[in-house]
Amino acid sequence: MEIKETLESLLPDELEKIQKIIDSIIKELGLRTSTNKRYLLRDNKISCPICDKSDVLKNGTKNNTQRYVCRNCSKYFSITTNNITGHSKLTYIQLIKFLECMARFDTLEITAKEVGISQREVYNVRIKIINLFKNFNDNIILKGIIQSDEKYIRLSFKGTRKKKMPRKSRKNGTQGLKPGIGKEKVCIIGAVDSNDNIILKVVGIGSASTEMIEKALAGKIEKNSVLVTDSKTGYIKFAECHNLILKQLLKKSYTVEDIYHLGELNSLFSELEIFIQKFKGLSTRHLQEYLDWFRFRKILKYTVEYLNINGEMFKYITQNKTTLKNTDICKRTFPVDINGLFEKPFL
Repeated sequence: MEIKETLESLLPDELEKIQKIIDSIIKELGLRTSTNKRYLLRDNKISCPICDKSDVLKNGTKNNTQRYVCRNCSKYFSITTNNITGHSKLTYIQLIKFLECMARFDTLEITAKEVGISQREVYNVRIKIINLFKNFNDNIILKGIIQSDEKYIRLSFKGTRKKKMPRKSRKNGTQGLKPGIGKEKVCIIGAVDSNDNIILKVVGIGSASTEMIEKALAGKIEKNSVLVTDSKTGYIKFAECHNLILKQLLKKSYTVEDIYHLGELNSLFSELEIFIQKFKGLSTRHLQEYLDWFRFRKILKYTVEYLNINGEMFKYITQNKTTLKNTDICKRTFPVDINGLFEKPFL
């Protein structure tokens, strides 16, 4: 309030000079690399990225960034250690543009043009960011009426070198594929409850089994909840083991007892289909991370006002730790076991 009163007492030409000074400072800060992280929101709560203790001391500066030493584990670090911006050369403005592109689910080509970096760098930064979403709201327990079903996506080796491919590449992506659920279809199990809590999990190859259902939903559903599914027998054993009330839709039926249905989950899968198509082919290697990204955005839409979504996303990625390096991205293991599916082993 005192600042406002002071500014109101100034002459117009004095206010204009102050405006120019402020504009120049904002521009200079925006062009700094994100490594400086002067815009970070956790400056008031410094903790060691190694042991997570807050017993730290300042220890000089390096490249205009404050250094710290942890009194618990004796490790030296800065606020950028194990952070998405730690080794990034993106400026603050570029990082904001990058996140705006992610919010629109733009392709690598569009994002590279918008941000002013190579497509390879866009890919690396994107994978690092979406890798952070795997722990978002991960301890959620579904309760009430839960809808669960499977979605199948073709197995993709996009980005794999030719000499490492276990089979011949397919130019149109579907050449040689047999109809139905076969050995080259990846199974995703999804679940959503009455409170819009979401689970999306890559569980294996081929038709969903009891083991796959266990992998996706075990420990994630409150006892005595109502589980609505299709007619797969694997859900029967799962429901018995976890004390759930099972309501299964018969074939060619859309409801059970005129109350229970899979409408919300089918709508979610339709949105997921559109999301995946935006990327013009998605490697199975990173499929789970993209599902986590989709889930992250969907949950934010349910819980945060629309205009604050990008701000919440920015806060989340800058306040969470990552140790993923560029050299590790292409070495990520497949989320499904494909050994024995093809005559040639997958390297």
